[in-house]
Amino acid sequence: LDWDWNDISGNWHNWTPTNWPLKIKVNQTEWLNYDWVNDYLILPNAVINWGSNLLSLSFNIKFDVTWWNRAILMTARTGQWINIYYSWWSIIFSKPNVVDLSYTWTQDTKRHNWTFRSDWVWMYIDLDWVNVASNTNTANWISPSTDTLTVSAYKSNWSLQAGWYLDWDIISPKIWNTKLTNKESEQEYYLSNLNTFN
Repeated sequence: LDWDWNDISGNWHNWTPTNWPLKIKVNQTEWLNYDWVNDYLILPNAVINWGSNLLSLSFNIKFDVTWWNRAILMTARTGQWINIYYSWWSIIFSKPNVVDLSYTWTQDTKRHNWTFRSDWVWMYIDLDWVNVASNTNTANWISPSTDTLTVSAYKSNWSLQAGWYLDWDIISPKIWNTKLTNKESEQEYYLSNLNTFN
């Protein structure tokens, strides 16, 4: 995803801004800023290869303020969902038919790389390329009834939920229909140059 919300992978899965997140520059790097009120990104359902266990998502994030509930990418219907969020001191990576993967983390206002990975056996949460949590993964990802997916908002049964919008900055969210290796996760952190911001 580039600064104009365009898919730069060549697959033409462009993302759609809603209520227009702001564009800001930090150390010559372009970030999108969300206002905690009503702005978010919509991405096409087809960006994920549903029916497979293989998936990786990477987000370079800075919270502007600390708060209890924050939707990173959350779209759900009964028995069908992909939910990545922060709630009550925990980062959560959640899918149907598998125990939620959780990592206890005290939020701050520094810039971090969060990477979420799954394969046929395991799910992982990486924070600044360090693997901080894992559990067994035995079920495929299930599409929420072809609904579009939301970044920075929580959509449940086609409706946006109050109290989950984010006040944050984000740069270059990425999705792969494969599981990144530990080394590739590390490279995502250093490619983002987050270590130069804090």
